[in-house]
Amino acid sequence: MQKSLNNNVKQLAISEIKPSQKINKYKGPFCLSCTSTKDPNVLVNDLIYCMEKLKIKYIRVSPYQFNCQKLNIRFEIEVMQLDEIEGLQIIRFKKITGEMAQYKEIGVKIITLINI
Repeated sequence: MQKSLNNNVKQLAISEIKPSQKINKYKGPFCLSCTSTKDPNVLVNDLIYCMEKLKIKYIRVSPYQFNCQKLNIRFEIEVMQLDEIEGLQIIRFKKITGEMAQYKEIGVKIITLINI
């Protein structure tokens, strides 16, 4: 994955999304600052804009999920639908490797730029 992130930026067009590739549902606790009523595809486009602006390398592994890297921090970002709440999406962040303080700083920058 490291080599791919350093050499590849992959994006899927909305037209490439297959019906079987539906948005995943999120169950569990969440942070209100990571929720939005925006359309999931709009959130994905906003995330791509933010990642490019912040110079975050990423691979789009599914229509709504990204594997990302900035410096020594590797993490996932996924747009998900809150379970049983139609029209409310959440942006889920998951740290894979790296320092927690830098990871949190990157997450705050993304949430601020995306303007949920």
